[in-house]
Amino acid sequence: MINFFIKTYGCQANVADSQAVANFLVNLDCKQVYSEKLADLIIINTCAIREKSEQKIYSYLGRLAKLQKRNSLLKIIVIGCVASYKKKDFYVRFGFITFVSGSRDDKNVLRDKLIDIVLSMQTSKSLLVPNKKDFLDNQDKNNFKLGGVRRETRHSTQSFINIMTGCNNFCTYCIVPFTRGSEISYSSKEILEKIKQDIALGTKEIFLLGQNVNSYKCPETNLNFAQLLEAVAKLEGDFWVRFVSSHPKDMTLDVIKVMAKYKEKVCGFVHHPLQSGSNKILKAMNRSYTLEKYLKQVDWIRNYLPDATISTDIIVGFPGETDQDFEQTLEVIKKIKFDNIFSFIYSPRKFTKAAMLKDNLSYEQKQSRLAILQKIQVDISRANNENYVGCILKCLVEKEAVNGMLLARSAGNHTILFDGDLAKIDTFVNIKINSARATNLIGSLIE
Repeated sequence: MINFFIKTYGCQANVADSQAVANFLVNLDCKQVYSEKLADLIIINTCAIREKSEQKIYSYLGRLAKLQKRNSLLKIIVIGCVASYKKKDFYVRFGFITFVSGSRDDKNVLRDKLIDIVLSMQTSKSLLVPNKKDFLDNQDKNNFKLGGVRRETRHSTQSFINIMTGCNNFCTYCIVPFTRGSEISYSSKEILEKIKQDIALGTKEIFLLGQNVNSYKCPETNLNFAQLLEAVAKLEGDFWVRFVSSHPKDMTLDVIKVMAKYKEKVCGFVHHPLQSGSNKILKAMNRSYTLEKYLKQVDWIRNYLPDATISTDIIVGFPGETDQDFEQTLEVIKKIKFDNIFSFIYSPRKFTKAAMLKDNLSYEQKQSRLAILQKIQVDISRANNENYVGCILKCLVEKEAVNGMLLARSAGNHTILFDGDLAKIDTFVNIKINSARATNLIGSLIE
């Protein structure tokens, strides 16, 4: 049997892409392993969103070079966003790489290459080798783009579904349109059929993924995102639905109304990227909305989903950001009281318009601003979480935590630690919250 290992960097869309590849390989009678040292085939799914992510990939490949020297039969494939625009660089710098396939490249080429590699490795291991046509006939082509439930035992109840790929927004700091290409929505019929299959396999948590799910439109029926979300929520089964990422430019009230109507299935959690509290900076970022529009959408969530949690993304130190712009961002954070913020220092990326703008801040100034923002958010997150002490929350148990407790997640995306039997993993349970910290909740199981 051929053992494969997948290393995934970046967003949940990459997670879905990796899972699609994993399911494909499992259907080729390969086995997924969780150590590079056990693998015959290593696949690296790359992320280009920040320069730091890119550097991590190069460092990782450097470490794999030593492993490849000890195992000359080891095959290494690089896929994903960085592979879209640095394919030649990968081949030149790392001669041991077997194949490179970018996010914009034809998935059929990658599929055929994987089959060729597996057939070759099976031959070298003197295994029973079917022909390539048999391999192709046994594959569901849609799985390769949509993703799906994890077939291995770990997190087997999570299903990551790409409902679209690419992006048309061209935010001035973002490389995604250049690495994933123009926005393409997938067939709602194919999406729903894939989700039905995953529900039958026991999935408990479905993630609808896209760079901008709010702009989804079925190419066959013109079904919009709110209608797709409702169609998923109407499917039979005991499961939750989440979606990432929304975009304030295209967010509509009907999405929030669907969430409220089907709150037993659609999780009361919205990740709604703000990026900056300054209209001047939002315009420079080409975000195509104002702070006032964003605040109106937050009001929709608060009014229709009073128990929902909201997280966001904030970029600190964007070119041209003044002290006043930064203070406006802090004021918005204090006003909305986000449950969580993913905050980063601006990272110039190749091809983007922002990379050509004059940087008016030193790195030390950016670090200082980031520290101030994160300190404020820690205090807000702690205060928000303390409101749950004494409450009973329905949670999905994900795994055993490093301290021996179990880790569960609420519909509001809180991580909750509690003592319990390992048999509870991948099941819904009720947990009473006993204490709260900024990053998680501590509770006890209600039998």
